[in-house]
This record gives sequence, structure tokens and C-alpha cells, in this order.
Amino acid sequence: MPDDLTGAEEVLRQHQTIGMATSARRPGSWNATAEERAMRAAACDWAVMRWPGCKVMTEVPVGQARIDVLVLTPDQIIGIELKSSADTLTRLPAQLDEYLGCIPEVWLAMAPKWWRAVTSQPIAQSKLELPFRVGRLTYEDGVLRETHPTASGMEMARPAIMNPMVTSGALHLLWRDELLAIAQAHGIKVRSRATVLDVCGQLARSLTGDQIIARVSEAIAARPESKKAP
Repeated sequence: MPDDLTGAEEVLRQHQTIGMATSARRPGSWNATAEERAMRAAACDWAVMRWPGCKVMTEVPVGQARIDVLVLTPDQIIGIELKSSADTLTRLPAQLDEYLGCIPEVWLAMAPKWWRAVTSQPIAQSKLELPFRVGRLTYEDGVLRETHPTASGMEMARPAIMNPMVTSGALHLLWRDELLAIAQAHGIKVRSRATVLDVCGQLARSLTGDQIIARVSEAIAARPESKKAP
């Protein structure tokens, strides 16, 4: 996307055509710009400092979307979505809906031009408003900071608000064999032809919220592509 499309009108146009267009680049394909690669590295570094000892995954499937960075600790699951200046906001509302249903704590890191655009009056009127629980980060000049610029030029801080009610939803981050392994470890009998939704339901009824978060975090961290943050 051309860098001159920086104003509220461009974001509003994208919002009005949700579902009709997709981002030209996705980190999953890793036809990524230098800015996108640096942004992901900065997000991983920020996560390591904020949650010492965490494990960091990238491009983790969440429903029909993929979260750019997933941070795992024994008792927390945190997601970070990234939007560089070369990205678009077309899919952002749908992405955040997916993440907030499965991930207790969600952050959004964007280039300054997007924060100025989404905090402008025309965008507020278009109802492209961010859920209040989503934390806001800004990536600029190689640094991720915990404030964001507004259309008026002010810097605002809005940290993520963890949702303690998102526990059973986290089960939907797992593959079927991971769900079955958790059921077996807890002595929960599952029918041989049980669907993923069936197994999620049984685990949700049998385990506490804390147990679910711990088991989900442990299962994702154990995937072959997982890596402990340096």
C-alpha cells in the first residue's frame, strides 16, 4: 500500500470495504518488509522484558486469523497484533474479535500514522473503534512504546485489560491431539469420534479456569516451532 495513504479517509475507506480486500503482505508468508520484521522483533523483545521467562510464538492460528505474537507463561496467555505502516486495517475488527474470544490479554501495536488516523473524528464516527480491553502500543524508529499518538498530537497510554472470563475460549487455540492429551492427563474420558468442539466442552466442564490457561499455554509452548524468548 502506498505510504501516502496516511489519513483518516484511507482508514475509513478500508473499514467500509471489510471482507472485500486483504492485506497484500502477511508475515506468515514472510514476504515481509524490513519494517515488519523489525516490528516483530521489537514486539518479542518487549514481551521478554514485560514477562520474564516467557515463551514467544509467532503467527499462531486463532480461528480464521493469525496472531502475530503469542506470549506464554505458566499462568498467562497474551497476544500482540502488529500493524506496520505498510499494512492495512481492513481486517483489524474481525481479527480483534477472534483474539478477544480466545486470548485473555490482547495488545495492538501500530505505526504512528494508524493511531493518528483511528483517533480522528471521522473514524470515531465510522465506529471503527477499538475494544476497550485492547492495549495500545506504538512502533516507531525501531522502538515499541506503551503510548500512542492521537489526531491532536497528544500521547496517550492505554494498557491492556486482562479478561479473566476468557478461559474456556483459550481451548480453541489448540489442535485436536493437544486437547485429547489434556483430557487423558486429567482422566477425562472422550468418545473416539468426539469433535474438537465436543472435547473443548468436556474440558471446559471438567477443569478450572486456571487449569485451562496453564494446560493451553503448556501445549502451545511444546509445539515444534515454539521457541523460548532470548
